[in-house]
Amino acid sequence: MVGLRRVVYGGCSIAFAMTTSILGTACKSEAPANQTDAKSDVPTAIGNLAWVSSERADAPLSQIERLTVDAKQRVFAPDFKESAVFVYGADGVFLKKIGRKGSGPGEFDRGCCAAIDGHGRLWIKDTGNSRYVVFTVTDAGTSVDAKPAFVVPVPHSDRNWGPRLWFDAKDHMISIGHATDANNPDKRVVKRFIADTTGQVLQTIEELPQTEDVTKPVEFRSVDGPNTSVEYLYQPFGAGALRADGPNGTFALAGAGKYSVRWFSPTGELLHTLVQDVSGPELSAQDRLAGDSSLLQIARQGHTTVAQLPFKLPERRPPLYNIFFDADGRLWVQRTTLKGQVQNADVYATDGSLAFHAAWPAGIAIANNGFVRGHTAWGVQLDENDVPHIVRMEFNGGR
Repeated sequence: MVGLRRVVYGGCSIAFAMTTSILGTACKSEAPANQTDAKSDVPTAIGNLAWVSSERADAPLSQIERLTVDAKQRVFAPDFKESAVFVYGADGVFLKKIGRKGSGPGEFDRGCCAAIDGHGRLWIKDTGNSRYVVFTVTDAGTSVDAKPAFVVPVPHSDRNWGPRLWFDAKDHMISIGHATDANNPDKRVVKRFIADTTGQVLQTIEELPQTEDVTKPVEFRSVDGPNTSVEYLYQPFGAGALRADGPNGTFALAGAGKYSVRWFSPTGELLHTLVQDVSGPELSAQDRLAGDSSLLQIARQGHTTVAQLPFKLPERRPPLYNIFFDADGRLWVQRTTLKGQVQNADVYATDGSLAFHAAWPAGIAIANNGFVRGHTAWGVQLDENDVPHIVRMEFNGGR
């Protein structure tokens, strides 16, 4: 898929042609503290489906954005389109809907990114109102009761970007967002904002762009009167930049083009570099058809022909699909698989050692919108009508 985004500033417009590759950010640091390679004796944990959520006819899901799970295994799933949070019991039965669209107490506009803090309170990022809405959650018989507690302003201007929200040992929130570079007003950088429950920023950590193992965009410039247009075109199935944010502020960065993942401490110190010699899968026939269509669209946007583009379809997809942390602080490195194939990831313990391999059914997304704790994973699966459902899996065989 290809899209075009254009921004005009000071007589200059910037357009981005976005395909399957998305560029992210990284941090610079010293040499790796250690390197970790795959071991053949590492166990494999198989994800077995425990349940699929049962929705009521009057409470269908539309677009789940980063669910979370409390200590009683109740699931809180923000629905971005519905501006509400759907709550499910430990057995997958729908319990209630929290919130509604608005800007008042307990309301939000396009909510996402649910999180539970150290006091058991539920946090929802209210993207439309640029704030976090916080609820106290208590038992109410077989259901739950959620009352608005307070709101906290998003500590940066990037209200629409939704990395997972975590908290540090002092229960300070760690909010990730883009901000304007202090030395270049036309440049956006990624910063990590550590803030208290009033929204006061206590510390910021800036990250530098990820450039290694990432497919570079091609820049096209054109002049139309007083405006200069710059279009960045991305190779279909190119390697994007990957980032993961974890408990207490740990984070990881990688380029999808190579299995080389850097794992950082909350202060940006490089802790581990995880390396394996693997290749991505060859493009399928369906991939090639989609890729050829994307090339035609990219050529039109770049005012050129497919033959004149400086890139063509790669033979393989990138080896890495995604990286993410679970609630126990383990880092999951998900490898790329073709549509319909079993998904798999290498799971690393907090000391950087390879703990186990994980495999789970195709079509269940846990990297971006799911949640993992212990050997249990909650994810999102689309049915035949593209309606999302919450699923719970139990991983057996790992450690």
